[in-house]
Order: sequence, then structure tokens, then C-alpha cells
Amino acid sequence: MEKKEILEKLEAIGVAIEDSYNTAVDTSENSDSMYYIDSARNLVEELMVSVEGEKVTLNEVMNTSPALAKLL
Repeated sequence: MEKKEILEKLEAIGVAIEDSYNTAVDTSENSDSMYYIDSARNLVEELMVSVEGEKVTLNEVMNTSPALAKLL
């Protein structure tokens, strides 16, 4: 998988995470869910910055975060 394809997938994941955040009800019952959504968004953003800055392989991306790897 090429770097461009990895970035496109990460961008799509970021959009899905953003949609999740925007459609979630911000109540005390959902505070844990909102936290995890924020965490996932931050991980994707960090990974995109990392991938943009250097050449990486799909294996390196998949080994970055088990939770993120499931989304790819």
C-alpha cells in the first residue's frame, strides 16, 4: 500500500470519527464514549502527521495502535 493510500484511509477514518463525535449526545452517560472518540481522533491525527513526514509501510501503520488497526 502506498503512502497516499494510507493517508486517504486515515483521512476517511478521521471523517468517520468526526461524524461520530458530532452525532453523539453530549451527556454524562456518554462521557466515556466522548473521551474514546476524542482519543481516537487524536491518534489518527498524530498518525497522519507521522505518515506525512516519512515513508512508512502498511505494517508499520498497523503496528502503531491495535485499536486503529481494526479500523483500517
